[in-house]
Amino acid sequence: MVDNIAVLAPKSHRIVSKIIDTSFLKTLFEPLGFDLKRAGIFVTPEEYGSLAILTSTITFFFTSVVGIMVFSLLFAGNLFAGLISGFMVGIILSIIIFISFFVYPKNKIMENEKKISAALPFATYYLITVANSGATIVQLFKILSNMSEYPTIAKEAKRIVFEVENLGHNIADALKSASDRTSSQSFRDLLWGIRNTIIVGGDLTIYLREKANLYLQEYKRFLVKYSQQLSLLVEIYTTLLLVGSIFLMVLTMVIGLLYKSFFIPFIQLVTVFLVLPLVTALFIILFKTLSLEG
Repeated sequence: MVDNIAVLAPKSHRIVSKIIDTSFLKTLFEPLGFDLKRAGIFVTPEEYGSLAILTSTITFFFTSVVGIMVFSLLFAGNLFAGLISGFMVGIILSIIIFISFFVYPKNKIMENEKKISAALPFATYYLITVANSGATIVQLFKILSNMSEYPTIAKEAKRIVFEVENLGHNIADALKSASDRTSSQSFRDLLWGIRNTIIVGGDLTIYLREKANLYLQEYKRFLVKYSQQLSLLVEIYTTLLLVGSIFLMVLTMVIGLLYKSFFIPFIQLVTVFLVLPLVTALFIILFKTLSLEG
């Protein structure tokens, strides 16, 4: 997803800038600049905003056309009802898509942080083994960068090695740069500790063993908290969405028998085809956000 944004955002900016003045996008999306970098999305706020505008516009036109055709058929050829329903669906979805662009960088940062936190105890124990073999700090991170089991940490380690071997930075400066850009506070503390150990000349193995034990305890506490949150969300989903939607459908059917109105079938269709899928999608996103893998 991040790589796709890096490719599509500049192209979207070139397209949108030919149609409208995009200077307002820089102001609107400027607060996201730091979050974009921390999330690994290396595009300008203006380019990111152009992608948001273009995606929302395409979503509006596509969903409106499809919605008009579908709702016109559902309302027995009533084109007016189909137009209203189709445009409402298009507007709602396009607004949701546009807002999601503001939320995505922070969600990506949280996702990376969760992935790093989940892998950090085991990666740190692995570093202890490598450090005991007498490997240098650069070799230690080079080995870590090739570990497919921990892709997020491996990506961070790869950038450290790149700065040392290709940009000519010393390892202390490379660790400082990595700690400034990482999304994980735990990984930031680990990098700063390794850097201080290098500068002061302490025992790296002892330091890594202490941090590994600490991270493992945090990981266990996270597992307990996650299981409690998951149980609560499942109960909310079952009660609110499933039972609530059935109750609403029965209630509207009873009202529909008493009062013939256009809004009764409209409410039912919106509930089934729009509200239920959207709420389900939101719960899926919430489950994913709370999960160990982000």
